Amino acid sequence: MNQCMTSRWTPSFLGRALAAFAIVFSGVAMLGAAPQPSVLARSWDLDFRPGELRVITLTGEGGADKHYYYMTFLVTNLTGEERFFAPIFELTTDRGEIMLAGRGVSRQVTQEILERLRNPLLEQQFQLIGPLQEGEEFGREGLLIWPVGRQDINEVNVYAIGLSGESQTIRTRDAETGEIKEIVLRKTMMLRHDLPGELADERASRVAGKTLPRTEQRWILRQQAASLEAAENAATERGDRQDRNQTRDSGETSR
Repeated sequence: MNQCMTSRWTPSFLGRALAAFAIVFSGVAMLGAAPQPSVLARSWDLDFRPGELRVITLTGEGGADKHYYYMTFLVTNLTGEERFFAPIFELTTDRGEIMLAGRGVSRQVTQEILERLRNPLLEQQFQLIGPLQEGEEFGREGLLIWPVGRQDINEVNVYAIGLSGESQTIRTRDAETGEIKEIVLRKTMMLRHDLPGELADERASRVAGKTLPRTEQRWILRQQAASLEAAENAATERGDRQDRNQTRDSGETSR
């Protein structure tokens, strides 16, 4: 988007770099170009038809406004046999944010958006987990919601994992330890969106939500990122809790 070299190192660019590093370690470079999905089908793919990504503003407890991304989709199994469907939907921004659909979203928020959409066939993500029967008549519609974090962003991507059986295992060099590791990349649907103007348009966001223009939709190979981040956060939280407990125990012993 920027035309001169002097303007490349912007906060937006650095955010993209951070998100990309969280997805695939820099060691992929030792293999040359980034791996791509097979041109010829190597495994099954579900038929996935995403709706528009929107930003909606809802009034929460205490009268405070809060913004949410949401998107509907239709998934159909045309692979010739039943498939177990357990999708994961990640949303990332060019500020380095990585979020799992449904995390940080209350039941009240979900119900309010469902009521506004007035589609009795829409299901929440957890309701879709399970066997997906083969055939057009067994297609299912889902609703995805993420809380909006930072609003000073220029790009939002959604990654749909669990729509294909294709994966590749690559060997990479850990940037910190120098050790060679194996990483599993899964065939993932990527939806890229640009943000012209304000993220939350006051008038549009109050009704059905402001639509974010989709600039790209394609299959890629990608390592799931948000779950790794969640695991790291959980480990850090456990470590902090242990430290607090040890400090408390030490204090009680000294008394």
